[in-house]
Amino acid sequence: MSCWKKLALLESLACTDHFTAIGSVLRLHRLDPDWQLPVRKQFDDHRKGNRFMTDATVRAKLLGLPGSLRSNSNSLAILRGLQDALPAGVSMDIRDLRLPLYDQDIDTPDAPAEVHSFRQAIADADGVVIVTPEYNYGMPGVLKNALDWASRPYGKSALIGKPVLVISNSPAFTGGVRAHQQVNDTLLALPAKLLAGPQVVVGSVGEKIKDGKLADEAVLKFALSAIDRLSAAK
Repeated sequence: MSCWKKLALLESLACTDHFTAIGSVLRLHRLDPDWQLPVRKQFDDHRKGNRFMTDATVRAKLLGLPGSLRSNSNSLAILRGLQDALPAGVSMDIRDLRLPLYDQDIDTPDAPAEVHSFRQAIADADGVVIVTPEYNYGMPGVLKNALDWASRPYGKSALIGKPVLVISNSPAFTGGVRAHQQVNDTLLALPAKLLAGPQVVVGSVGEKIKDGKLADEAVLKFALSAIDRLSAAK
């Protein structure tokens, strides 16, 4: 089997078995060194936008949302690593999710200022990158609460039709796939424009963080290819 057929097979498998996507890349690198260089070149092309970016001058303003409030969370570290590695013409602001608990009694034109600011940040962005940990086999309450606020007003949510990339992470090898699926389900209900293609999950995340930022080259390249697709989808 040629190296490019192997890549096509990997991408096909990644679409149906999202939690093995990154692991499959790493395993195939170890098992078959003859195809490492073509794969690395393709990841480099993704980062430069040669495959997914149809217009080299396109610019995208992204909003990064970490699904954890912890000051040095792995989700925030992933966003910081991506922020530093973004290609030219793409920027990303990172915003935390410190919002009041959703309460329809205060979901009025006079809703808290931080709610209005959060919704406006989503509206102003060309795309949203959500990075979530997995808590007790699911998405964190702070992220679900933020998505509930973002889903309103009914039928007029800033997330309707908004391109969104979801990245999950976990200290376990499964990379938070249960949380990933729950976030996807909520976004599809709005409906946001959920990014299609291989899903990005980061297993054994603690081994991939250095100095408060995602530093693993293979994971960065894989995630940046998804960023390229998100930028092109705006």
